[in-house]
Amino acid sequence: MASFSIKKVYLVESDFKYNPEVSTSESARFDLEVTMSRMDTDNGDTLISLGVKVVAFSGDANLLTVTARMDGIFDFNLDGAGPAEDYLANVNAPAIIYPFIREHIASLTAKAGVDALLIPPFNFVDHYQRLREKATSESDEK
Repeated sequence: MASFSIKKVYLVESDFKYNPEVSTSESARFDLEVTMSRMDTDNGDTLISLGVKVVAFSGDANLLTVTARMDGIFDFNLDGAGPAEDYLANVNAPAIIYPFIREHIASLTAKAGVDALLIPPFNFVDHYQRLREKATSESDEK
């Protein structure tokens, strides 16, 4: 059966910008952007890189911007039935890294003296299906 193990998750990049002049009397709303990439390492492991960018607004003003990127090193063992490596790399592995990023962003915003920003869960299954549909339609156009 196909399986994988996680060897390491680590913070690669983090940036925080806060505008204390913006009033937070209105409830803040935010935009969330998630990016992923994959790279095979020299020793046969797979590095999954997950980036998150959050821009929070109070009214029309930019209250804060947080970006974070964490990488995970995974060992995929594909010896039979089970999810394909592509699915493991684009759904399961990022879903393991994402809670680490969520915690980092919540911690960082709390340390800044603003309410901890709890970004919502992300649907990696839906994201993967949209990527596959896009790739299929692009290959059909050629």
